[in-house]
Amino acid sequence: MGFNMRSSGWNGDYTAGAFNKGLPGGKTSGKLSVGRGYLVFESRADSIRLPLAGISVKRGGAGRRLIFFTHPDVPGWTVYTPEREILRDFQIAHLPTVQDVQNQINRSRVWLTAAVIAVALAITVSGYGVVKLKTPLTRAVADRIPITWEEKIGDMMIAQLKSQQAFIEDRQFLSMLESVFTPLSEHISDTGYEFNLHVAKNPTINAFALPGGDIVLHTGLIQSTDSIEELVGVMAHEAAHVTQQHSMRQLIGSAGVFVLVQAFFGDVTGLLAVIVENSEWLLHLKYSRDYEREADDNAWQYLIAANIDPRGMVSFFEKLNAMQ
Repeated sequence: MGFNMRSSGWNGDYTAGAFNKGLPGGKTSGKLSVGRGYLVFESRADSIRLPLAGISVKRGGAGRRLIFFTHPDVPGWTVYTPEREILRDFQIAHLPTVQDVQNQINRSRVWLTAAVIAVALAITVSGYGVVKLKTPLTRAVADRIPITWEEKIGDMMIAQLKSQQAFIEDRQFLSMLESVFTPLSEHISDTGYEFNLHVAKNPTINAFALPGGDIVLHTGLIQSTDSIEELVGVMAHEAAHVTQQHSMRQLIGSAGVFVLVQAFFGDVTGLLAVIVENSEWLLHLKYSRDYEREADDNAWQYLIAANIDPRGMVSFFEKLNAMQ
């Protein structure tokens, strides 16, 4: 499995996305480039130019890994990229708003580095220090994993699943399912993840999420829901596992502390080997109670934001617990 370590910004283009109400589904993917006084976003759906003078730059999304651009002269449009290298592009690095965001990132790195060093020292005097270090370090390293890496792992796992069992490929059925999911996904699109729904022909009541945004629903689960709200509640819960990087955090956490420290400071070779070696384990993954609770809390917020009754999620999981 080949991970491309070089940013697509190497040749002047950056992986990007954009939000606008006029776009299909309110968003699109494309590429971003800088030149001649403009930030240029291009996609199959549309293309726009944001003037560099007066441009607004902010961090956001899951783990604050995305860089968002807006401009008052181009209302209704938000362009974003997960590639922080764009902040060092010589054509925009001098802009005050870009420098502010870069300073925020630098300050975060300083504090995280100091924390890692401080707790790492504790390891030398106490085994307890290892336990205390691993959880925050796993989260910090996960926040720095590019979404494109997660997508590649998810794609690999979906391909493996589809080679092992039957999936529904009926476009009309999947489109209906996507229409149910869209009101929810539109309110979590600023996380930077592109969600894809898959339906496995399996009578068991189960659903799971893979890194990068793939959500798999079993036909048995769909048939066991009594309302749209219950079905969307399950989708919201699984989407939260994606946005909170639970699968990736589990994989990363399987690495040793010193591999995590190396990855935190920029050497991801050892971590990549661990992730690739253990990725098949994702198909048999069970989350901790803390992760499940975190997914419930975030799913609840997603449903409220989308004006979807969250009690459907509660009633379905209560029903599931009663069955078990």
